[in-house]
Amino acid sequence: MSAWRVAGIGAEPIRAELPDRFAKLLAPAGFDPHAFVPCYGMAESSLAISFAPLKSGVVVDWIDADHLAEHLSVIPASPDTGRVNGFVRCGGPLPGHEVAVRDDQGKPLPDLHVGRIKVRGPSVMSGYFAQPEQTRQALSHDGWLDTGDIGYLVDGSIVVTGRHKDMIIINGRNIWPQDIEHIAERQPELRSMDASAFFVLGSEDEEVAVVVVQCNTNDAAESRKLTQRLHREIHEELGISCLIELVPRHTLPRTSSGKLSRAAAREDYLQRRAQERKTARTDADSPHYSQQGSQPAAASG
Repeated sequence: MSAWRVAGIGAEPIRAELPDRFAKLLAPAGFDPHAFVPCYGMAESSLAISFAPLKSGVVVDWIDADHLAEHLSVIPASPDTGRVNGFVRCGGPLPGHEVAVRDDQGKPLPDLHVGRIKVRGPSVMSGYFAQPEQTRQALSHDGWLDTGDIGYLVDGSIVVTGRHKDMIIINGRNIWPQDIEHIAERQPELRSMDASAFFVLGSEDEEVAVVVVQCNTNDAAESRKLTQRLHREIHEELGISCLIELVPRHTLPRTSSGKLSRAAAREDYLQRRAQERKTARTDADSPHYSQQGSQPAAASG
């Protein structure tokens, strides 16, 4: 491992604690944490957009998470900060490329303000094959690609905080789905990528947070304890209520690259809820229908 000079890492966003854990586990084998090169890329930009400088390792911005949720701007965490998030700097754009962060109206934002990440340069695609409408939505007439990611700029470096379409807005606060997922995944019964968080629309078209959690237990009492614990910790840390659904292992859908797909998880969740309502209506029409137990124990609000 001491010969490993460059270890690129390009998840979006990069979880700050994972490179540190990786480096500590492989330190006895000689791995140098300064070999880490955080980077940012996407297929539409064939492939890289930015790289951190060689030998700089992982640089993390530890920020006030509550301030970010309220204002979509970044201030450093202090010893008195209640909730802290860590975001990894992914370096500056490659030569000949430009990166901008803009608000939803297209206005450029100053450093340390979170908005939509846009990129322009010779590696950016000319369009999606045979999909003119999708191309029009993603690519401006002057060559700026809307990456679909959100983040901020600091000291010339790009910091990715999440996907624009994944943001959950509850009572005017911006909730990052990965914050909900991290609370779920730290439970002793669960593993990394065992949770997928997203929003659905409530009865008054308000956004409602949902987290679908994979677990092995079939014991109703254990499922109830896990669900209650998740409700408590999510409310304590994020100040929101969240619908929780427990599902068997291998239920959560993944993309072709192995990442969890929140959009597909949301569609699957809505289909399961629709099927449950259909079954409930069918049972209600039956002369032997009993209302007791009609709501599955694994899903709760």
